[in-house]
Amino acid sequence: MGRLQNVGLPFRGDVSHRRRCLCSGAIDVCVLAQDRAEPASGACAKLVRRQSTRVITLAILPLRSDPPRGSWRNVGFVETCAGRTHGRGVVSTNGVFRPQRRLPPTKLFSLGVPIPKPMAAGPAQKRILLLGGKMKTRSILLSFLLLVSLRARVESQGLATTNGDSNLRVILLGTAGGPTFSAQRLGISTLILAGPEKLLFDCGRGLTTGMAAMAINPADVTKVFLTHLHSDHIVSLPELYLFPWASEGRNKPLQVWGPDGTRSMFKHLQETFAFDIHIRRDVDVKHSAEGIKVFATDIREGVVHEANGVKVTAFLVDHGLAKPAFGFRVDYHGHSVVMSGDTKPSDNLVRFSQGVDVLIHEVARSKADPALVGPPDELLPGTRLTRGQWKTIGEDHTDGTEAGRVFERAKPKLAVFSHYNGPSAPILALVRQNYAGPVEFGEDLMTIEVGDTVSVHRFAPPNR
Repeated sequence: MGRLQNVGLPFRGDVSHRRRCLCSGAIDVCVLAQDRAEPASGACAKLVRRQSTRVITLAILPLRSDPPRGSWRNVGFVETCAGRTHGRGVVSTNGVFRPQRRLPPTKLFSLGVPIPKPMAAGPAQKRILLLGGKMKTRSILLSFLLLVSLRARVESQGLATTNGDSNLRVILLGTAGGPTFSAQRLGISTLILAGPEKLLFDCGRGLTTGMAAMAINPADVTKVFLTHLHSDHIVSLPELYLFPWASEGRNKPLQVWGPDGTRSMFKHLQETFAFDIHIRRDVDVKHSAEGIKVFATDIREGVVHEANGVKVTAFLVDHGLAKPAFGFRVDYHGHSVVMSGDTKPSDNLVRFSQGVDVLIHEVARSKADPALVGPPDELLPGTRLTRGQWKTIGEDHTDGTEAGRVFERAKPKLAVFSHYNGPSAPILALVRQNYAGPVEFGEDLMTIEVGDTVSVHRFAPPNR
């Protein structure tokens, strides 16, 4: 094992959760690499200067003992490469590197770790670079001195601490609408990072898959807010409840806020998985008893959670017969985000959205869609539901024309669609009938940074 220390200087730039193999070059400094595959050769150091590039540093010191159970936090992936061959490993937040297979001693490997706070300008991404191989002691010492000289800058710029960050970060883990299936898109789920708070809103299909893609450990997400209890908003709750506890060592209770029925739902969920919980908690592995507890609250309109400068306010919306249904507003250091949940056009939502930075709203099929004209009992072409069924679904949602009116009244700095299906162009054309402001169509794993300005960052999958 090796423990990573002094993980380098962050680049200035917007947030990026990318993992790239950097075999092709653009390496500024490779410092002090020791790996389990090369236990006797010490470490290596090499300084490569390139025009118009910044210096990146890394120290890696040997640590032979395994970390304690439950300490793993997969915040990044290491890739080794030689030519076009790649290998992988993981790094924990406490700096421990675990190769997923034995790493040859002479390969370049790189690690991209998400930057907790975006900087002002320039290329995104923090990188850790290691270069395997044998080097002379003089070179090692030279590189180590370089690390020491830069240490103050590392600590001042640092791994941008979430506690000192006044921005809100919104991650659209999934944006698909309804109880649908897709190989390309995940179900509705939104994660908001505000200071030390990690707040999850709804638990749609594939939630933890989205977290894994963003290198977010589900064990660290223990505060969940449900807009309503339709299955497409809660289907991943059992997974979020059980798996991070059983595999990632979650040792804190899960807290859940939702409409009437939330407490009862969790009571029955615990009964459903009573055998699994008993075996893992009491018999064999003996996982944390605290980590499998749930504090579920049936909420009313108003402030439902307030901690560390973050305030979460629930407000009623109109989702037809699904009552009560809520939207949520999150406020933090003068910045704010509203999530509509599922709703028809709602005056109450407009009221709670005044002065908001980002309004995330659902959108559904146009109520004036010509395909809906015809006998209500006939199947809508290309679907297995009747026109009447589609009309009933649409009546409980907001279409593009109506969303434009909502945005015009609320006047957010940025309007974002999430929980939608279908192409964006026809929806945007309807929105533009009533609203000329900025509109984004949410994408899975999109990050929205909310500070003095609002910026949008699309997810770029790692090169493989």
